[in-house]
Amino acid sequence: PSCRIPWEKRAPELSDDERDYLERHCNKDSLCSTDNIWFRNHHGCSECNHDVIINGRKRGEIGKGLTGRTVIAEVIEPDNRLFQILKTRGKVAARKYWLENMKGISRVEHLLRRINEGLVDPLEADRIIPLDEDERLSIDDV
Repeated sequence: PSCRIPWEKRAPELSDDERDYLERHCNKDSLCSTDNIWFRNHHGCSECNHDVIINGRKRGEIGKGLTGRTVIAEVIEPDNRLFQILKTRGKVAARKYWLENMKGISRVEHLLRRINEGLVDPLEADRIIPLDEDERLSIDDV
């Protein structure tokens, strides 16, 4: 919504740990830049705040800086090689094959694209999909 808060305004209010974390994980060449990050305004605005009316009475408000949801997902079209690697070498090796040989897009990469488009607040998203998930799932000696 129009009330979202840009990085340059919100960054000074973040803790050092939050700022470092976002700078480390949201600055990826040709994928995401902190310059393009926007944050949710928890107060909302007329564009995103709406009253909940039940039986003619106001029962609450929805919105508060949100205008909807978006899908963040991994979609895999498996081939025989992927199945063979999964069977013989396990999930980690299969994931690595998918990412490196099948042009797979991890859910973190998909999320970073949406963050870079200004559609998703990185702090809100990190609670659901940790921005460091790809690093935690990668094992170099596969």
